[in-house]
Parts: sequence; structure tokens; C-alpha cells
Amino acid sequence: MLCLTTPTDPGWAIAAARDFEGVLVDHAHCEMKAATFALSLVARHPTNLSLVRALTALAREELDHFDRVVDFLEARGVPLGHPRSTSTQPTSARRAKSCRETGLRSSSIACSPRR
Repeated sequence: MLCLTTPTDPGWAIAAARDFEGVLVDHAHCEMKAATFALSLVARHPTNLSLVRALTALAREELDHFDRVVDFLEARGVPLGHPRSTSTQPTSARRAKSCRETGLRSSSIACSPRR
């Protein structure tokens, strides 16, 4: 269970069904970003080998998911193409603002206490 704190808009499923191929393309890009981000964290923390192992396992898992979504795209004859939008930027900006307002330090994925 995801334990979401906000209900999903019921219209989302209808909109997603209208552009299912777009959803698949977006999903593939999200999987690729997750793998890339895990590896970027490895580059930032190379001396913490337990973290390196965990992040490389995560990157492998995300690449496996990416590969599966690409299989769906290929079966439908849909190119991966470029990401459609930078929809994560507003979310990142809101998270950073929330961190500042609460006195926490913002990283690229979370808020943490200031040192």
C-alpha cells in the first residue's frame, strides 16, 4: 500500500487512458531519471560503500523497470523520444520552499536538519 496522503483525482484515470502511450513515455523517463539519480548519489558519496551498494542495486532495479517500459513502447511502435515537460520542477521548487520555511536544508530529494 502506498499510504498516499492526498486522494488521486478520479479524472486522472480517464485522462491517462486517453493518452496511455504518453503515460508510458513519461513512466520510462521517470524510471531513467531514478536510475540516473541513484548513480549521481554514488558519485557524491563514494566512500560510503554500504550506500554505494544500496544505490547501485536501486539503479539496477530502476533500469530493469525502464527496460520493461521500453519493451511496451516498442511493442506499440512508440518511440521513447524526449521528456514531454519538466513537471518535476514546480514540485522541487515547492519542496525547497517548504524546507526553507521550516528551517530545514533542502537536498535534491528531501529535507534534512541543518548542520
